[in-house]
Amino acid sequence: MVGDHGNTIFYDEYKKEINKNAGIMMLFSPKTKFIGYNIDYVQHIDIYPTILDIIGYNKPFRSWGRSLLSQNHIQPFSFKWSGSFYEYLEGNYIVTYDGKKMIGFFD
Repeated sequence: MVGDHGNTIFYDEYKKEINKNAGIMMLFSPKTKFIGYNIDYVQHIDIYPTILDIIGYNKPFRSWGRSLLSQNHIQPFSFKWSGSFYEYLEGNYIVTYDGKKMIGFFD
């Protein structure tokens, strides 16, 4: 199950700029193969490789996303549009860009 975006009107946590486009994804397996949670940055492009991992697909495929279940660690990142600028998020860092120049670097 994949949610689209959080409720930016009611919950204060989702009023923060970093959380305005936050969503949730839940994987379910009746055999409890996937237990736990992950709070890394995740994008919709990560769904496809994750599903391929779940079904055991091991042939080459093309995707810009990453499997959330893979043992190969790829540094989580995210891009988003805030309505007036772009944001790149990775680790503890956020870079903002207005389409012409960088306007902020945050840790």
